[in-house]
Amino acid sequence: MKVHRLDVTVYDERGWRWRTETSLDPLWADIEAAIRRLDRFRYPFIWLFRNAEVELYTPPEFNVVGGDGEFAMDSTADGAYQRYYDESRGNEEIAIWRSDQGATFEAKYCCSSLDTVLRATHYFCDHGALDPGVVWQSQPW
Repeated sequence: MKVHRLDVTVYDERGWRWRTETSLDPLWADIEAAIRRLDRFRYPFIWLFRNAEVELYTPPEFNVVGGDGEFAMDSTADGAYQRYYDESRGNEEIAIWRSDQGATFEAKYCCSSLDTVLRATHYFCDHGALDPGVVWQSQPW
């Protein structure tokens, strides 16, 4: 597997205090379980890295945020910032992360298919690159 680090952010019951649980050389089963556990509040996002050692505040090479039927994915791998994109979903705002400062994304940057999220994440884990079967939109830094 090309991914050597999984960071899971966990918030307390009030949604203000957080900690990061790091797994080095995670198995696909660990990553899949972390994605399935996402709930937009206590477990709002996971970060994946191809290297086990990363500096503090390094952006994730692959990020999954959300849960409860809505997810967003993005990547900063290889110097490009790209986001999952589904033009058919429009501009409706979705509260994809509800604890701490939270985040709201336009629906076109969200995916309601857990299967698609798992497939795209698994592809990144296996290949270290974005799944060509999913539409990604380049974003400015």
